[in-house]
Amino acid sequence: MYHQPSQELNQARNQLQSAKAELEELKQQIRTFETLVDARLGDLLDQLSELNVETIALDEKLRKIREQRL
Repeated sequence: MYHQPSQELNQARNQLQSAKAELEELKQQIRTFETLVDARLGDLLDQLSELNVETIALDEKLRKIREQRL
C-alpha cells in the first residue's frame, strides 16, 4: 500500500500531538508526585538535617573529650 506524502505527514503530526499530550500528562503526574513527596517527607527531611547537624556537633565534642583524656 502506497501512502501519499501528505498522508504520512498527517500521520506524523497526529503521532506528535499524541506524544505531546502524553508528555504533558506525565509531567503533571511528576508534579503531583513531587508535591505529595514534599508534603509527606518535607518535615522529616528537615528533622533529619537538624539531627545530622546535632550529630556532627556531638562527634566534635566527643573528639575533644577524648583528646583531653590523652
